[in-house]
Amino acid sequence: MNKIDAALNKYYEGFGENYPLGISEIRTTDEIISDIEPGIETGDKAEELLYEEYVDYY
Repeated sequence: MNKIDAALNKYYEGFGENYPLGISEIRTTDEIISDIEPGIETGDKAEELLYEEYVDYY
């Protein structure tokens, strides 16, 4: 298992939900890992991205 898989598994085990998928599109693997690890220690979940209505994100 690589580092990102381990971090995502820890997030799921800690919060009972998957890390927000939208965030993984705009952050590097190292940024995601550095976001997950302290969040688990403090109990802070990652914030979902807010999407505007009527915007084509694709």
